Amino acid sequence: MVLEQLFPDVQIYFRLLRFLIVMFLGISITRVVLMPLTEKLMARRNTDMVTRHSFSNLTGITGVFLSFIVALQAAEFGNLVSVLGAITAAATVAVGFGMRDQISNLVAGFMLYLDSPFIKGDYIEVGEKSGVVKEIRLRHTTVKNGESEKTVLPNSMLTTTPLENYSRGKRATASIEFKVENSKSQKLEEMLIESMNLEEDILDKPEPKVNYKGLEEGKTVLEAVFSVSTATKVGEAKKKLNRAVNQKAAEEKLFEKEE
Repeated sequence: MVLEQLFPDVQIYFRLLRFLIVMFLGISITRVVLMPLTEKLMARRNTDMVTRHSFSNLTGITGVFLSFIVALQAAEFGNLVSVLGAITAAATVAVGFGMRDQISNLVAGFMLYLDSPFIKGDYIEVGEKSGVVKEIRLRHTTVKNGESEKTVLPNSMLTTTPLENYSRGKRATASIEFKVENSKSQKLEEMLIESMNLEEDILDKPEPKVNYKGLEEGKTVLEAVFSVSTATKVGEAKKKLNRAVNQKAAEEKLFEKEE
């Protein structure tokens, strides 16, 4: 009788204790196990630091929220759980309606990380857009086509539009360097592009290109970069391209030293 007068509802203290214990365990597991594990998984996919932290923080928020719900259930605060569930559902509908595009891109970002249809450095084509993947973020992906043109693609577009990855499979990339007098570099560049387009073993996509590598011994160094269907064709393709370029250059006296 005296105990009941001093503590009218002893059970409430045990409920609060269970709530605190479950919350502590849930938050500890989230911070010690789930968040570091998320960062490791993202690191294996060669993601940037911003994306890793974003995924890690999202895992932390989700873990704390779930720990809170489980703790309420463990403490038998049933009515409070129902109220919170209704509030959460209403808030989700309101936020989802106002931010449906952003949420769509975020969900698509998760799908891209899970499915991994491409990685940095892959050459992809989505609809009328194409280029080399330079950056993969939660909401968008950046591709580069040419020397300076960059295109930011929303992730929702990448999951709903047919996507072709020309860097997957057994394709291989190769390159050959050529030196020429500075005044003839433009002519050589045009010749390299033409020769690569005519060579049957060289793929049309990714599109062959010529990179400026700098100056060496007073001459301009150009690099012809191209892709072939299999690694076994690299040697033969380089040999054919080198022969074709040197033959054309000899006809036009391109590699002869200027007087």
